[in-house]
Amino acid sequence: MLRTLHYGAGVAASGLTGGNAPEASVYPFIIRSVALLGIDSVKTPIAERRAVWSELANAYDDGVLDNMASEEIGLEQLPTALSTIIAGGTRGRILVRPAT
Repeated sequence: MLRTLHYGAGVAASGLTGGNAPEASVYPFIIRSVALLGIDSVKTPIAERRAVWSELANAYDDGVLDNMASEEIGLEQLPTALSTIIAGGTRGRILVRPAT
């Protein structure tokens, strides 16, 4: 992905499921003047979070988000799924449905 960035682009990084060390060179950032933007999901005030969640809830047509997940699991399957993710054995997104 980094090789395809346009000059002056930005990359948003979030989630530490695989660890906190990025496995990429800084070279693509330097030669293309690309900004690496971290997403603070810990200290962001709840009012700001709710505003973003509200925007996201209305940003997509019905059904778009339903088609983004390649697998759907319940909470009881989460430990196994996380182990599989850490081992690099997943492809696509996993939707966790607490009520499943």
